[in-house]
Amino acid sequence: MGNGWLEQWPIRHRFLSKKVYGRHGGELDEPLFTVVWDYDGGERSMCTQQEWNQTLVTTINQCATFIYRYDSELTSNTLTCCPSSFMVLESLSSLVYEPIQPNSDVVGILMGRYVVNISYSMELGLVHLGTEEQPKLTCVRVDNLGL
Repeated sequence: MGNGWLEQWPIRHRFLSKKVYGRHGGELDEPLFTVVWDYDGGERSMCTQQEWNQTLVTTINQCATFIYRYDSELTSNTLTCCPSSFMVLESLSSLVYEPIQPNSDVVGILMGRYVVNISYSMELGLVHLGTEEQPKLTCVRVDNLGL
């Protein structure tokens, strides 16, 4: 619980109808829920920064599992992150870089599961998890990056 996972669960996600999150409509303006992950949490848990960064992937997987349990037709496979959050993902050995394609924001594949896009217009410290059609189903806010 050092990464703030349990403390950040909002109540409102339990009451959203399927229509609210755009499966039958347009793209979401804001995520269904936000989870906070603390970049400096490794100092308190007595592990290396590299080991602690791996817990970000655990947090992303927990979000994806929650979305799937909420609606089994949604398979969250797209991560959209700002450059500062990408620096954390970049330190993971499970990130495989993709050849740069013209007019594409795709920079790699994380764990063979998530397509990673980089967005220069996002707020600093955010990672959105979603689908290609709904890229903002959840948000992981990376705190204490020191920027």
